[in-house]
Amino acid sequence: MFLRIQKNESLRSYAERNIFIYNRSPDSKSLRDLYYLSFNSTEVTLIAKKLGWLGCYSFNKIIHNHSGYPWYSIIRSRFDYSYSGSWYVSASLYGNGTIESRVYCPTCAKEDKLQLGYSYWRRNHRCVTVCSKHNVVLLSRCQFCDRPFARSGHAADVMWRGCEGRHLGEAMPVPNADPLALRTANFFDGLCLAKRHINDDTAMAVLGDRLTNKIAEGNTQLLESDLVKEFKLYLEFIEKDGTYLSRRREISRHRLVELAVLLYNSFDEFAHDCDMLEPNSPSIDFFWDTYCFPNLGSKNFIKEDYRLGVAEWSWPHFEEWKSDPIWDDYVRTSKKPRHYRCCNPADSHLVGYQPTVSWSRQSAPAVPRLTERELEAMTKWSTSDECLPAVSPATKV
Repeated sequence: MFLRIQKNESLRSYAERNIFIYNRSPDSKSLRDLYYLSFNSTEVTLIAKKLGWLGCYSFNKIIHNHSGYPWYSIIRSRFDYSYSGSWYVSASLYGNGTIESRVYCPTCAKEDKLQLGYSYWRRNHRCVTVCSKHNVVLLSRCQFCDRPFARSGHAADVMWRGCEGRHLGEAMPVPNADPLALRTANFFDGLCLAKRHINDDTAMAVLGDRLTNKIAEGNTQLLESDLVKEFKLYLEFIEKDGTYLSRRREISRHRLVELAVLLYNSFDEFAHDCDMLEPNSPSIDFFWDTYCFPNLGSKNFIKEDYRLGVAEWSWPHFEEWKSDPIWDDYVRTSKKPRHYRCCNPADSHLVGYQPTVSWSRQSAPAVPRLTERELEAMTKWSTSDECLPAVSPATKV
């Protein structure tokens, strides 16, 4: 019996909280292996399975709800039909390793202890240094012994064991005096709560207009920002070379988020302007059942169908590719989207082949077949049912 994961709890916190509570239980053996590792797709999928979430959908759901990934995923290309690219089938490190430094808000830890009987490590992003709720600096070192919250200092279980007989919630909060740091923290919260994606071309148009208006209002100091210089240079590439060729010099989407933090007072204000320009962008969970892997220099997508337990493989004919003279002929003459021969129903008579993940030569993961009840439980958007205390408030953890 594993614990319920708490709202905004990091994956590392959830894994090690289970290890701490069920240290002698056979059920925690698989999670105990995570103590020394940085997470890749295998570990993330394992945690999702413990929560009753399966397939690619569960992988994307858990990294969206319990990691800092929204910072990178909310702004996306309209030609990308997967939420997290090839992470689901790759062995690349996800992060959240024991060597990484952890941070926490002592006021949040104190409130958690009173409300739940225990506290936990919240998900975060390296750009966030302040608690958005209490406007205090997130602590990266223990106030009681000055050790860092990392492998070289305190392990994650200090959150439940305490240090020198004192709970971390007893640490003295340090007020924040940096308005930009607070705005960044609030922006991250907004990204985590966003219900819709923002397409990158929409974001660039909105940010371009906002930058122009800010400079016209007299905020010429923005022109000295390296981030603004990078953005303006990319806009020049688009104007000169066109959208397709400029993608080869593509500005990182998380840099667009950083620019939005610089130009807007809140994520809601930025999202509102984007919604006014493009009101029907995809919902956050729209791509959770799809992943991709590169092939022939392009992106191939695999969409999982949990009602039938099958997967469909396709290579969309992107309009942007028609601007490239090298790929134009291939795009026009290539076949329609193909399907897994092994995964489609026997009477479908679809012709295709079993694609392999190019870097591992492994077949794509099997697709679970779920009942309507199981599917509803896995795809339930609200996390309110996941945020109940899993132990009695009187239990000291």
